[in-house]
Parts: sequence; structure tokens; C-alpha cells
Amino acid sequence: MKKDILEGVMIYVINEIKPNYAVAKQYDCDYRTDKHAYEEVQDNLDRKDEQTN
Repeated sequence: MKKDILEGVMIYVINEIKPNYAVAKQYDCDYRTDKHAYEEVQDNLDRKDEQTN
């Protein structure tokens, strides 16, 4: 997965905004790739929160 997609989606996750998958057009990728990146970033942040608690 391209790093720019992950970085772009991370902005939404940090601001607690669920992106619409039209963001995929911005990164010239399939909406499913964008959705997978969103879920991956969200899961990683959830794991970090669990480890700090």
C-alpha cells in the first residue's frame, strides 16, 4: 500500500472523522484500498492506546 494513502487517511483518524471514500480519487486508488488503509490506521492507533493503558 502506498505510504501517501496511509498518511492521508491518518489525518481523518486523528481528527476522528470517518472519511467518505471519494478520498480515493484524490490518491488515484480504488475505494477499497482507501478503506483498508483507514481500517489499518485505526486498528494501529487502538492498539497503541491499549498498550499505554
